[in-house]
Amino acid sequence: VLQAAFKACARLAQLESLRMDILARGVLDQIVAAMVTHRTHLDVQLYGCWALLELAAGDDDDGAPNPCEVEVVDAVLAALRRHAAVPDVVHYGSVALENLAGRSEAARVRIAEEDGCKLLTAGMQAHADRALPCRAVLQALAVLAAEDAKMHEHITQIGGVRLAVATMRAHAADEAVTEAACRLVANLSMHARVRGIMD
Repeated sequence: VLQAAFKACARLAQLESLRMDILARGVLDQIVAAMVTHRTHLDVQLYGCWALLELAAGDDDDGAPNPCEVEVVDAVLAALRRHAAVPDVVHYGSVALENLAGRSEAARVRIAEEDGCKLLTAGMQAHADRALPCRAVLQALAVLAAEDAKMHEHITQIGGVRLAVATMRAHAADEAVTEAACRLVANLSMHARVRGIMD
């Protein structure tokens, strides 16, 4: 029942007016509560991440309630920890973190505190042969690197550039993976240049 409800919520939230209405009705908290209660249930975690990524989409100034509470980030990270072997969880979870990080500094801080970047890179390594989760992880890391210089340093230290290049080579025929990898490397390089100028 829950997974069906989450699927419906995710599909409805793709329409901007409905997304704002769903957020206004407090559905976000109910999804997070269900994911916490049913941590071991794969479908609940999978479709919960899908619903969360759709609800966290959009701009900060679109008038919707801000869906970037710490509990939302924690729910996604918990799903990634427990179900990292499932490529769709890595895909949906990564996009959810990308959307959350793009909206909220609090979300970015929480991702950093809970070793979210390591979870993302581990997910990409576990599914190195699959383009969708790899692209999603690269896009999430690119957003995190662009928004925070400290996060940039952390991503670099855990091998972000090496992983981006290796993934780009492994999926050379996939333009979306190449674009995401290049975006990550560019964001990492940008902060490196700025740091060098300041030094």
